Amino acid sequence: MTLCSGITVGAINQNCDENGNALITGAANLVMIYNFDDLDPFGGTDFTFGVDPDDNKVTLITNPSSIAAFSFEGFRRTHKPSYELVPGPTSVGYNHILDFIVLESSYTQKENLMRMNNGRQIVVVENLDKSQDNSFEIYGARVGMFPLTNIRTIDDVESGAGFVIQLITGEDDSKEPLMPLTFDAGDYESTKAIFDGLTTPGT
Repeated sequence: MTLCSGITVGAINQNCDENGNALITGAANLVMIYNFDDLDPFGGTDFTFGVDPDDNKVTLITNPSSIAAFSFEGFRRTHKPSYELVPGPTSVGYNHILDFIVLESSYTQKENLMRMNNGRQIVVVENLDKSQDNSFEIYGARVGMFPLTNIRTIDDVESGAGFVIQLITGEDDSKEPLMPLTFDAGDYESTKAIFDGLTTPGT
């Protein structure tokens, strides 16, 4: 799908929809995070893309026998994905961002988060809004996301003394060329089943 030929569709005010179909804010309290280097073309997890005009839509995610995503569970609204336009002098790109809190402080989890600091990640999120064909999105699919923040304040009530993490497109690196990719296997139930299985190798 060409993105250089101007807009092709308008927008409606969903607050005025006859079914009261206003946008619903927030993301589900479970995200799936892949190591970027575990993604194909490195011989790892493969994203199957749609065809024009839906070539920015992923229709299937397939794990090889030795690779899977890692699930990070939050509470209420602790998972906060977002993205922003970053216009440059010769091109445009996007920062993909995930703010989340890890509510586990074991030695193993500390080691895990330190390993995260040394690599790039890709994040698959489920939006709470199920009224659109965009219930699931993939952040960082092209260039990955780096940890920018990893803070734990032991007596902080707001964070529950958890690790406050922010993953973001690299500040001095190439930006994501697109908004987060849509992940849609055809209907919500089918996509949700794939999403729930992303932590299993060979699925």
